[in-house]
Amino acid sequence: MILVIGDIKDVDNFKLAKNHLIDTEKYHQIYGTRNIITLPEIAEMFEVAEKDLIDLTLHILSYTKTVYMIKSWEYDNDARLLHDYCDNNGYKIIYSKKF
Repeated sequence: MILVIGDIKDVDNFKLAKNHLIDTEKYHQIYGTRNIITLPEIAEMFEVAEKDLIDLTLHILSYTKTVYMIKSWEYDNDARLLHDYCDNNGYKIIYSKKF
């Protein structure tokens, strides 16, 4: 699974990033998974408030070792926290150059 992280309010770029990952050959050959999930999808799927999203996302991170950071992550406190957690725990972090 690949978890797409950024500012949760940046819904359009989450969609663009997910579609980009699906459309690229890299996704199929390097990451070896067909499962991509974004923060807005987690919030919607589990019907959690934004304030509770971080706790749920930390739990979901236990099911992946790859995260894809969209550009807005640097401006969001929760996304920076998730980034630091992943960075300190050996996750593969990919930084989007487009979104």
